[in-house]
Amino acid sequence: MEVKETSLEKPEVTYFEGILYHGAKKELTFSKDFDYSDPNSSFDGSFTLGEGMYLTDNRELAKSYSNVRQHNSGQHLVYSAHAPNCKFLDFRGEHGNVPVEGQMLIDWERTYSDYLNKLELEEPISEEEYEDVVINGRTRRKFNRALLEREDLRVYGKYLKALAVGNIKVDLRVMLGSAPGGDLPKNDSGYEGGDYAPPWSSLFRRFIIGQSYDGIIYNEEGEGKDDGNHPTYVVYKLEAIEFSTETIDSK
Repeated sequence: MEVKETSLEKPEVTYFEGILYHGAKKELTFSKDFDYSDPNSSFDGSFTLGEGMYLTDNRELAKSYSNVRQHNSGQHLVYSAHAPNCKFLDFRGEHGNVPVEGQMLIDWERTYSDYLNKLELEEPISEEEYEDVVINGRTRRKFNRALLEREDLRVYGKYLKALAVGNIKVDLRVMLGSAPGGDLPKNDSGYEGGDYAPPWSSLFRRFIIGQSYDGIIYNEEGEGKDDGNHPTYVVYKLEAIEFSTETIDSK
């Protein structure tokens, strides 16, 4: 059951009580302490809307997701999750997803700016374009990869600042950079988006939890034969759901 606190075309609060489903690509052992950065973790989630457990309210759709994640093998693994009363920030609108509301954009830009400033102070990186490394006893020159990665963070920060200062209404995925910026007003950041696993995904998860939400609801395009808009329930606060220990659908 969903209970919405109705508002005009901006994100609203939705309380969800019921069963949600996860279509997995492999067997997993759920833990509220998932380390999303661990490649050996059994977690098989997505990052387009930040780190979290991606769920659907449609059991058949979860089966389809699982099949696609297993490279259309015809197999599926579906787990259920009971949401006793999850508080979601709901982006579904009458005509697709509603844009990020002004204050949220400002708060996210400030949170990101504080994070980046702290990173620059605590983990400074040499501005040298190249660095010397020893490989098999020989000294060679290579790109300073850490600097290049940090520069990506800086460029996104400039992009966010331009959005916030311009008070631009923007889709959530465009704000996060996991979708191309499209026809956004040009700015001097040079950021174009289209990163399906942004390095600030973990920060965004913590940001939403800090706003007193368990997760978000957002219409995403389906996968495979189920292409089309379907609501995705992303749970960031994993303590808010009771995850099944065994699959309810397997083949």
